[in-house]
Amino acid sequence: MMVPISEVATAEPMRTDDEREGLSPQTLLALWGFAGVFVLGCVLFLIWYSRASHQAEIADANDRISQAVVAAKQWIDGDTSQNGESVERRLVDVLNDQIATERDEGESVLIEVRRHQSQVARERLQRQATAIWNEAKQQIKVKRVANAIPLLKKYVADPYAIDKSKAEQLLVEAETAVSDSLALECLLGLSEEEFDTAMTSGEIEDGKVKDPVLVAVRKETILRNLEASVQTRAERKRQEDTRKIAVEQTRMAEDRRRNLEMKTKLANLRNPETVSFKDLTNFPEDYLGKHVRINSVWFHGDLERERKIGVFTVGVSSRDGKRVSNVLLRGELKFVVSEDFGRTLDLLFEADKMVGTNLCCEIAQMGEYLVGRVYRIETLNLNGDVLNAYDDKRIIGGG
Repeated sequence: MMVPISEVATAEPMRTDDEREGLSPQTLLALWGFAGVFVLGCVLFLIWYSRASHQAEIADANDRISQAVVAAKQWIDGDTSQNGESVERRLVDVLNDQIATERDEGESVLIEVRRHQSQVARERLQRQATAIWNEAKQQIKVKRVANAIPLLKKYVADPYAIDKSKAEQLLVEAETAVSDSLALECLLGLSEEEFDTAMTSGEIEDGKVKDPVLVAVRKETILRNLEASVQTRAERKRQEDTRKIAVEQTRMAEDRRRNLEMKTKLANLRNPETVSFKDLTNFPEDYLGKHVRINSVWFHGDLERERKIGVFTVGVSSRDGKRVSNVLLRGELKFVVSEDFGRTLDLLFEADKMVGTNLCCEIAQMGEYLVGRVYRIETLNLNGDVLNAYDDKRIIGGG
């Protein structure tokens, strides 16, 4: 349907629902502005409140630290109404609150509390140890040494003992005073004069016990062991006398053996056994300790002579070149055998002087100087004490 232009021009503009209800755009803008201001105010209030609450919590935490510090200082100054462990635990709890800011004093006081608590504990343990020490001395004072010894041992082992050195000395004296075995040992170690004194006085003046009460206790112990010590000393004396008699008998038997041996040697010297040199060299062990006479000995080799204080030296060389060492003869020929016989004869000579041969002899009188001949010595006395070397048949031939 067609509308006339005049009606269109005069018609009212179309309105929104809000406008139709009566709210203008200005009103809506005002409402929205008020709402924004309200929200912003709420946010600012919440921020302020949060900060204020946090500051209050910090202040409360710091206040609790201050109170704990005051209580700790009072305990350190001697307030017995509090316990050290509870004081320390309270400080630890308040210091564990992370929002607290005033922590320095609390931490330093906590260190001081722990140090003081350690000192208090040490003093308490020292008092306990001292009580044991005093009780041990009291037990000794009334002569209950058996009760005092375990207390002394406990005190000596206590790391908080103050008079440990005195307690150790008193413990040694107490054990010495009541020990039967130590008393018996001391009595057995006394001389006869000291033992007689101990039997009379009941005391041993060895300085092992000095406490007057323990000296009296030890006297009782000594008197209790006197009878046993008398019996033991008598038994020991009997054993010692028996030992001395046995030693004397052994000595007398040895003297008799030596006298018999000397008589045998003298008899041998007066009537030496006659043997052949061959038997002597083959079986030297049969003639040990004997004085023998060898007749008709033939020495094969060169003889050399050296004038030496009225004594001549006769050297006899061997065909096999082995060394026997020396035979010394003063008046009579004495045969000496060496352990070393491996070196050759040539190595033992220096120019014309005889240094060593298989057999060397010293004789009081010698005939003319002879070389390169065969000589015969009618009598050769041998000292068998040194016939212990070896057997060599080829050294010297003889009849």
